[in-house]
Amino acid sequence: MEVITKFRAIDGKEFVSEKECIKYEALIISVNKIMDSLSKKPNDSSFLNGDGFLQHDEKVVTETKTRILEICKVYIDHKWIQQTIDEPKNDPSWVSRILGDYNIKPLSDAWYRFSCMDKTNREWGQPYFAMNPKDGKQIQLN
Repeated sequence: MEVITKFRAIDGKEFVSEKECIKYEALIISVNKIMDSLSKKPNDSSFLNGDGFLQHDEKVVTETKTRILEICKVYIDHKWIQQTIDEPKNDPSWVSRILGDYNIKPLSDAWYRFSCMDKTNREWGQPYFAMNPKDGKQIQLN
């Protein structure tokens, strides 16, 4: 018989190394602390289906994006990360593509919220409404 020890992070991801699990949980905590600067997302299907939006301040969105991108740079060496820091209006799909390749869930989850924002910093429940805001209900939820 072989004994196997695993460590489970606060989001359910499992590791064979305690050190790696602790490092990953520290990333989750750091990302969550940064994302706390944005309004809390409603946790219901109506938000996902376009029944309103969260209005965010442009300066707060830009600062939050930059802080997340700075963490991304620790894990990913790609020019699109720095280009998005230098030009915050770049399409968020650039970074989404890279994060998808690296599969760093806390960063991908955080960046997904930016993918759900339209050009006026309204956050919708899914990227479709960010690209087609007239299809969503024009109701501010925060």
